[in-house]
Amino acid sequence: MLLEPLVQPRGHLVQLVGGEMANDLVHAKQVAGILGGLFLRIPTRGDGTGRDKHSEDAFHVGSLLAGVEGCHETCCNAQRHGASLPVPSRSLDLRMAPTFVKTCLFLAVAALVPVASAAPADPPKAEDASAASQYKNLGLTKDPTAAQAGSYKLDPHHTSVMAKLAHMDLSRYTLRFDEISGSFDYTPTSSTASNLSITINPASISTGDSTFDKRIATRYLEVDKFPTIHFTADSVKIVGGHATVSGTLEFHGIKKPLVLNTTYRGSAQSRMGFSAEASFKRSDFGVSQWIPLEADEVDVMIETEFVKQ
Repeated sequence: MLLEPLVQPRGHLVQLVGGEMANDLVHAKQVAGILGGLFLRIPTRGDGTGRDKHSEDAFHVGSLLAGVEGCHETCCNAQRHGASLPVPSRSLDLRMAPTFVKTCLFLAVAALVPVASAAPADPPKAEDASAASQYKNLGLTKDPTAAQAGSYKLDPHHTSVMAKLAHMDLSRYTLRFDEISGSFDYTPTSSTASNLSITINPASISTGDSTFDKRIATRYLEVDKFPTIHFTADSVKIVGGHATVSGTLEFHGIKKPLVLNTTYRGSAQSRMGFSAEASFKRSDFGVSQWIPLEADEVDVMIETEFVKQ
């Protein structure tokens, strides 16, 4: 029973929860007695019959607490036990028992549940403290000349390549590729990356539906014939936190120029981070099925980190 662990003593209130509260006037009087006893901190039979003075006092005080206009004796009964309540105007209308019972039960439970005090914050876990310390010591900088020189390799754990296109102009559904590799060489004195090369396995396409994934890979991308998607760029210069990466996309056996609008996210120790976006028409690469039901225009979104080797 939900209320049972909250009530001491438990007997009367637990019995009332299982009873016919909505129609039982005796139960209304019992709940009033219990509620009033809780408020006054006095022992009470809780039956509202008035066979002892404590029960009678508790009944009257509980009636007023429940929001039903009580009787003239309520104030005196409360004051007798050291509590202070306003004097009500008229006696309790017992025809309000159904609402009254529920109100009493609610107030009784509310009176018994302790108010939660503000507990001191738990001390940080060891791994959280370590993460905070490591972040502080990263030496994160947006200055491209501060990055380390050398060859960098794409970190697949912190890279995502997603494509988005319209379906019947109702939604722009998104897919991603799960197998990606890449590298470049970096010269910080000129803020320049060279020999950029990115390779994607088109069979790793993921929409969240394996059956749909297989259909796209075989019928649209024809992965048996064209097992890789490849992007290359000879030279990329970072200026003011941005770079226009002009390169060549080889997709579905066709090579076309493609520009990646790139944001340089900065470097930290041996890592460099980038975000990039691009758009192209899939029909330019011979993937023209279901146009215009499936949009021709494809938007590409890239988030990636590279690690110095």
